[in-house]
This record gives sequence, structure tokens and C-alpha cells, in this order.
Amino acid sequence: MQRTSAPWFAVSTLLFPFLMWLVGIVVAVVSLNRLVLRHISDLGRRMRRFATYRDVETSEKIDDAPSEIQTINETFEGMADQLLRDEADLENALFEREVLLKEVHHRVKNNLQLISSIINMQVRQVASPEAVAALRQFQDRVTSLASVHRALYQEPSLTHIRFDVLLSDLVAQVNAVAASNEKPVEIALDLDPVTLLPDQTSPLAMVTTEALSNAFKYGGPGRDGVFLLKVHLKEMREGGDTSVRLTIENSVDPEALKPPGTGLGKRLILAFASQLGGELTQIDERDRHGLTITFDYQPFSPD
Repeated sequence: MQRTSAPWFAVSTLLFPFLMWLVGIVVAVVSLNRLVLRHISDLGRRMRRFATYRDVETSEKIDDAPSEIQTINETFEGMADQLLRDEADLENALFEREVLLKEVHHRVKNNLQLISSIINMQVRQVASPEAVAALRQFQDRVTSLASVHRALYQEPSLTHIRFDVLLSDLVAQVNAVAASNEKPVEIALDLDPVTLLPDQTSPLAMVTTEALSNAFKYGGPGRDGVFLLKVHLKEMREGGDTSVRLTIENSVDPEALKPPGTGLGKRLILAFASQLGGELTQIDERDRHGLTITFDYQPFSPD
């Protein structure tokens, strides 16, 4: 009996320290999970929820956490509250800025329209056809600038303008003014949806106004007897670069003599094209005149 129990006693003696070590590991893991890991996991879940939904969720489990984890939790909740307050202040400041900028554009548009009305009143008092033509051209330029500010005022974003929409308005305005010339015009529009910054919109709108004024002033029926005006706006992508191309072309009577001009419109077009940093190509053929301007798209930069 003694011989039989001796090996089991020896084995038990050897297993007892291992069993005690294993029990200690289990107790340590359970304690670590209860005191640390579950609180850290809960805190991480709440942090992810705040990052996604901006929602600061409180936890009742944190009361059982060690003081160090409670300190981390208090720091997180304070930081989250401060971030929410800062974001709310930024949203309020941005809203106030947009309201003020829209009001500025609205007032500038109204003032330019007032100037246009004054010019129109002055036109009625002038008898000289040359003076009337000069005032009308100046009125077109003022109206073009007013259209830019109206577009800025109406756009939800104050940093971008749909130039294709503005271009359609400019064509309609100039066509309405030139309709009294008793030269019916067939207008062909081919416009890509192009969004530009205000810094590019203003000079391009002025180029458009000058080119359209010249088209209605000097254009006429072509060989087929039709007075045709083509306005094309294209956005072109090559590699990682984006460029915009505007083409305004009108038919002319090949047998008619070109009336003399002051050259002011051409100088203004060159100046605005230079401001855009674009490449200007004049179209001067026997039966058609016009221009093409190509420039690089300028992306929005907060700087």
C-alpha cells in the first residue's frame, strides 16, 4: 500500500505548484479583466462613438474602475465637451460670415444695378448715336459685374460659381439689349457644367460681355443668310490637370465692310485674358469672327 501511494504522492507534490500557478494566472486574468480591460474597452467604444456621432455617452460602469481610469475618463469627457463647444462656436462664426458676405454681394449687386439704371436714364437724354452706343457698352459691362455678384449672392457656397449658368444669363441679357437692332440671331449654346472661383469668374464674365457685344455689333448673316452665334464652354482634363475653354463665334457677311471700331473692347479682352493667365486665340476669317480663351482651372485654396 505504501509502495502504491508513494508515486501519486510524488506526482501530487510536483503538480501542486503548477496548479497554484495556474489558479493564480486565472485569478489575475479575471481581476485584470474586471478592474481594467472591461473599463478600457468601454472607454474605447465611447471614444469611437464620439468620433463618429459627436455624442458623449456616459457610463455607469466607470464608477467601479480604478482611480487612474476614472481620471482618464474625466479627461476624455472634458475634452469632448470642449470640442463640441468649439465646433458650435465655429459653426456660428461661419454662418455669420456667410450672412455678411451674402449681404455684401447683395448690396454691390444693387448698387451696380442702380448705376445701370442711371446710365439708362442718361441714354434717354443723349441725342448722339455715338454717345448712346458708348453708354450702352458701359452699361453692358456694369450689368455683367452685377450678374457675377447676383450669382455669388444666390449660390449656397460663396467660394464657387456655376459659370455655365451665369454664361446663359449673360447671353440672354446681351441678346435682349441687341434685339432692337432688328437682326434675328440663332444662338447655339454648348455648355459643360463648369464651376469656377470668383477670382476667375469676374474677368471671364467681362471677356464674355465684350465678346458678345462685338458679336452682336459686328456680326450678321453668313453665306446661308443666317446670323449664327455659337457659345461653347468646355472643361478639359489631361492627366491630373484641368483647363477650361470658352469659345464665342459669330457669323459675318463676307461681302459687307467691317465697320471701324475704337479698339477698346479688344484691349479689355486682352487685359482680362491676361488676368486669367489664359491663352487667347482670335478667330478672324472671311465668314466668321470670334475668340477662344483657354485657361487653367484654379482649385479652391483656403490660403
